[in-house]
Amino acid sequence: MSVEKELIEMCPTLRPSWKEFMNFSEFVEKAEKKYGGSHGMIKVIPPENYIGTRKMSENEINEVVLKGPIE
Repeated sequence: MSVEKELIEMCPTLRPSWKEFMNFSEFVEKAEKKYGGSHGMIKVIPPENYIGTRKMSENEINEVVLKGPIE
C-alpha cells in the first residue's frame, strides 16, 4: 500500500503597483477571477509608500466583541 502526499499550494502573494492599489476594488475583482476558483484566499502586500489610515487604539481593540467563532 503506497501513501501519496497531497500537495497544498501556498497562498498567492500579490504586490500591486500604486496605481492598482488606488483602485483596490478593481484589483480584487481581477485577483478573484484569477485565483478565486483555486484558492480560498490571497495575500496582498501594499506598495512601500502606502501608509495605513485606520489605526485602532488599545481601548477600541479591547471593546471588539466577536459574534461567532473565527473559522
